[in-house]
Amino acid sequence: MFRTIDYAAIITRMADEIQRWEMSNGTKLDSCDPGGCLTLPGIYNVMAMKARP
Repeated sequence: MFRTIDYAAIITRMADEIQRWEMSNGTKLDSCDPGGCLTLPGIYNVMAMKARP
């Protein structure tokens, strides 16, 4: 999925995209899981897979 071995760049990009999403929706991604067992990277991965062509 990613074409880099710079994991710091991956995490930074994920955090930036999550923050933009939260700001545009007014909802924290953490609050989208009432069970509390999902992680933000897990949510990000699902969103990224859904966006694939």
